Amino acid sequence: MVFDTPKTKQELKEVLKEIYDHYVNPKDQFEEVELEDLTLEKLEPTIVSEEELESLATDYLALSHQQEIEEKRLKLSSSISALNSEKQTLTKEVEKLKEELIKRYELLKESVTEKAIKQGIINSTLVVNKLADIEKEKANKLADIEFEYAVKISSIDEKITALTLELTEVEESFTLKHFDEIKKKKLELKESYEEKELEVLKYNNQVEERLVKYRNSLNKIRQDLYFEYLKIKAQGLSEEQLVAAGYYSAVIKACNAYYYTLSPQEAYSDFLEDEDMPIYLGRFYANMITLYTTRLA
Repeated sequence: MVFDTPKTKQELKEVLKEIYDHYVNPKDQFEEVELEDLTLEKLEPTIVSEEELESLATDYLALSHQQEIEEKRLKLSSSISALNSEKQTLTKEVEKLKEELIKRYELLKESVTEKAIKQGIINSTLVVNKLADIEKEKANKLADIEFEYAVKISSIDEKITALTLELTEVEESFTLKHFDEIKKKKLELKESYEEKELEVLKYNNQVEERLVKYRNSLNKIRQDLYFEYLKIKAQGLSEEQLVAAGYYSAVIKACNAYYYTLSPQEAYSDFLEDEDMPIYLGRFYANMITLYTTRLA
């Protein structure tokens, strides 16, 4: 029978098994034991785009930002309300002050008139001039009060105008501050998601490591079971019979076909490390070591 020429280690193992089954155990085939694979779920990493991060940061800060704006708006409104109340109070005080001033000068005029009547000079130039002076003084005092009142009211109105303008632009006044805070929160969220991604990656690597170890363990078990089977089956045939049948010639040919594709050092190392070779080659194993050692020279 002609066997394939192996070009890889896997093909070599397959050809050697085929040779063995053909010469040593042509009828009774080895049945592998069903071994259950290990099942472990891996985690899916959460991928978040820059736009999603910005939206998350904006939503996270939306309430505090709105509260900050409302607090500023309330503070400005309260200040405006207080200034309007101050205007009303000032107006009442001025009206009261004017009334008291008018009353005081009316009493003064009445006093002058009464004295003039008693003295019989009510229509004299002196009395008329005296009453005119009193009226003029009263007018000047009232003008002073009005001027001072107007100055204070103007100052208050200027403050109200400035605060009203600030009130209409209260949201715009926080734009830069809130932008910086959202940018900072976005960076924090990004770092947090990156940490979670690293944790997921670490976990998945651990899972994959366990799966690989378990699969290797199953393969080792299957291999050990198979070679135990080979040992048992091999005991039924003598080496002379295997030599006569051409078993060892086929095995040696297959080995050389593969190992001569490797460098002498690679072939020698791989051959020595392969625990299956002594089983397949039997007493010819030492000869093969000598052959591959010679290649090294």
